[in-house]
Amino acid sequence: MVAVLLSLVLGAAGAFAQQPAAGSARAEIRIRDVPRMGRSALVRTPEYQNNAKRTGSGLRRREWAVLDVAYETAPDWIDEVSFTFHVMTQDAQRQFNYFETSVTYIDIARGDHNACVVLPPAAVARYGEPNAFGVEVFLRGERVAVKSVGAPDDWWKLIADKPNINRRSGYLVDRSKTPFALAFIDDYEVVR
Repeated sequence: MVAVLLSLVLGAAGAFAQQPAAGSARAEIRIRDVPRMGRSALVRTPEYQNNAKRTGSGLRRREWAVLDVAYETAPDWIDEVSFTFHVMTQDAQRQFNYFETSVTYIDIARGDHNACVVLPPAAVARYGEPNAFGVEVFLRGERVAVKSVGAPDDWWKLIADKPNINRRSGYLVDRSKTPFALAFIDDYEVVR
């Protein structure tokens, strides 16, 4: 249902990019998996043991939208790779909200990796669960991979001139700036 609504908002115009074919920098990075949308993307705040005295009631654990992308690299080392993340939500008033951020990882060895951004609990409660997600991967300034879920690839380019979509900046953050930073730390590369 949401995909149908989103496609109506976006329209049918535009050519959609696909996963890049083999050749030059394009063969160096491949997106393997993108997150599911809706409630499947929500994760409760992690709990850590500590000896600090609680100042509040601590009765609630809120839900964050954790958007993890699995990717693999072919060369022995990549100095840095940048990911641009695009997220669309729909709030209770049926308004679309668009979030975007970029994260650069450094010193990436050959193999399997994860890149992740997080939409904090207040943003999820106020603006809705993610219903469309896209990621672009840039290596040496060239876009080498793109993948989406919930809408066609490059859907974010189609909404550039749509006045009925609210652009929200500052909400979508790299996981290293959240309580998830210490969970499974070895699965993620260092952020520049």
